[in-house]
Amino acid sequence: MITLFETNSDILVIAKENEAWTLHIGPWEHMLGMFATDAEAWTAGDWAPNEHDGQNPTEVDDDLREVATWDAERGLQVLVRPDELGGAAQDYLGVHPEDS
Repeated sequence: MITLFETNSDILVIAKENEAWTLHIGPWEHMLGMFATDAEAWTAGDWAPNEHDGQNPTEVDDDLREVATWDAERGLQVLVRPDELGGAAQDYLGVHPEDS
């Protein structure tokens, strides 16, 4: 299972098992709506977060809020209403307040 967490800023954390990486969504259009695609590729071994692509290793702690998961069996599961997500999480998940 791949889990997406958000921080109190526009930094996201993507985690799989004991690995966690920060993501900076920023103005990069190629990341819009890509969480499920990235999660599926990471699970399949076709992609992994890495420092060359701007991600940084990090730790999952209690200050992070779990906002979505992805697994092959259930697909994307958004755990909070779109209007409760920060802008970076909305963009990476491809959901927006008008979707709720």
